[in-house]
Amino acid sequence: MSLFRPGIRCLKCRSHDFTIFNSNLLQCNVCLSIDNMLHLAEDYFFCLEQVMPGAVYSRRDLFMHMGFELNNYAYTRLTGALFRKVSARKYKFGSGPD
Repeated sequence: MSLFRPGIRCLKCRSHDFTIFNSNLLQCNVCLSIDNMLHLAEDYFFCLEQVMPGAVYSRRDLFMHMGFELNNYAYTRLTGALFRKVSARKYKFGSGPD
């Protein structure tokens, strides 16, 4: 039985080991492929939303699910593009109404 390990994964080698460049690009440290952070995060949180609909995320939760530290600019881009604010420090995936 495999256990769920949170964090986005490389599309090619399925590794969780990434390096972030310029707040937008991720490079896999195993196979060296480069992907867009927002596209990988959108796919990941879309699938997570199917398993846990209506989940609310804090900053710490987002960092845990991303699997690496984001700088403030990358965090703001991520939350602005993919999430909507439900309280001062809580976010929900998607942009539609509740």
